[in-house]
Amino acid sequence: WIPVFLLLFIYFWMSKSLFLEIYLNVCCEHFYSLMDEVQDSCVFIMSSECTDADKRVCKNIQRLHQSSFYKMSACGMFSVDATFPLKIISLISTYNIVLLQFAFLN
Repeated sequence: WIPVFLLLFIYFWMSKSLFLEIYLNVCCEHFYSLMDEVQDSCVFIMSSECTDADKRVCKNIQRLHQSSFYKMSACGMFSVDATFPLKIISLISTYNIVLLQFAFLN
């Protein structure tokens, strides 16, 4: 019974981790797309007829976005966006191939 329980626990843990990673990536990608929409809205407002105060606010928003917006990163190695799971799978696959090469070297 213990090996079955252990396998079920590992399967549940991996499923939970995968679900949380996918959820984080979806939330981050949604946030990044909203930030792009804010930039598009500012460009639209700047091109339309509006008051100088509105234009100044839009310019300030664009300056702030250009100067201080960075994508979230995982320890500076990967940016957390829609491509993050693919990068992780690529990294794990590469290291597994290297380990297999060392294992079959003997």
